[in-house]
Amino acid sequence: MIKGIIPMTYCFFNRNNTIDIKLMSDQISLIKQLGSNGIACLGLATEVNKLEFSEKKKIIELVSDITNNSIPVVVTISGKNINEYKKLIGVAQFNNANWIVLQPLLNKKTTDKDCYDFFDKIINFVDKKTLVGIQNAKEYIGVGLESHQILRLYKKFSNFLKSQNLFKFPSLECKNITLSLNKEFLEKNKILNSGLEINLKRTNPNSNIVRQASCIAPRFVQKIYTSFYSKDVYEFSFKLIQEQFPFEYNRITLGSKNDPLGFSLPTLYWTNTSLLKRSALKILNEFSNILLDKELGRLSINNNILNDKDYKLTLGYHQLGGTRMGLDFKNSVVDQNLLVHGFKNLYVNGSSVFRTGGFAYPTFTIVQLATRLGDYLTRA
Repeated sequence: MIKGIIPMTYCFFNRNNTIDIKLMSDQISLIKQLGSNGIACLGLATEVNKLEFSEKKKIIELVSDITNNSIPVVVTISGKNINEYKKLIGVAQFNNANWIVLQPLLNKKTTDKDCYDFFDKIINFVDKKTLVGIQNAKEYIGVGLESHQILRLYKKFSNFLKSQNLFKFPSLECKNITLSLNKEFLEKNKILNSGLEINLKRTNPNSNIVRQASCIAPRFVQKIYTSFYSKDVYEFSFKLIQEQFPFEYNRITLGSKNDPLGFSLPTLYWTNTSLLKRSALKILNEFSNILLDKELGRLSINNNILNDKDYKLTLGYHQLGGTRMGLDFKNSVVDQNLLVHGFKNLYVNGSSVFRTGGFAYPTFTIVQLATRLGDYLTRA
């Protein structure tokens, strides 16, 4: 069974755009030495779609040679045509890949149905002893499968996500789920990107949420009571993590007050925009309609979102963009290498260099920027 944390390898290149075999080997060896639960290569977030077949083959062989069956290997498969997919699947299986992840075959006219038909056909070429999954990232790729299509593949192919049942209701061990919005929905409604974090816990007949629901939907609550004995009733809470629009007024300046050492204290000017509240309402209403259509429950929205008062944010804040990255000193502080404009040896790293802040937590991006800066300084 494949489980735990499985890092995806980056693809390193020499200055002449050929694969840097030494850096790749060092990376694979480090992942193995650190006791990773496995290793994955050629993923969507890497340069998999930019590589030639021979380069993909080389990376698969390199991962296989260095790991030497000591940890599970996951290989992502993509190609220009179905024959290239078949050949690459053969390479992965010859090199003892434990799990093959298939990307859809893309062209300008690819539809969601084409995507399903392709997966339905290509999975047949994967050995039944090898786990197979799909790269279902519609927000990045542009096409993808709906849940009922994924379920159909799961039922048809014995090795499709065989190691875990993804279609059971989340167990108590799975307490947090975060949903993201697809690009089409965001662009159509002209709203900010957001993540909807779902927190769940098993509830009981005397909980406050059940009492409230009994006033609104007594028949639904009656069904809930009959389900308590099978322990299948859950209580959900939702947290909306929102992107903030890069409003010019929001800024940090030196204030008139000093700290005990005599230095000026910073002053933060920050306000939200109507777009933030409108985005929240649109997303929550859409999700509420989905719950009602599927007869899964009802969503109660906080009054501070529904009424005309200021839309108040809760939980943490990430002040980003105080030293924005850019090519022009007129609208930025650091350049693409995090060097402060007008200086030769002053670099800044952190979430302050972000040009805008998405809904995802910024930590991993900051770490990657630090790694990138360190690499740049060692080569400069």
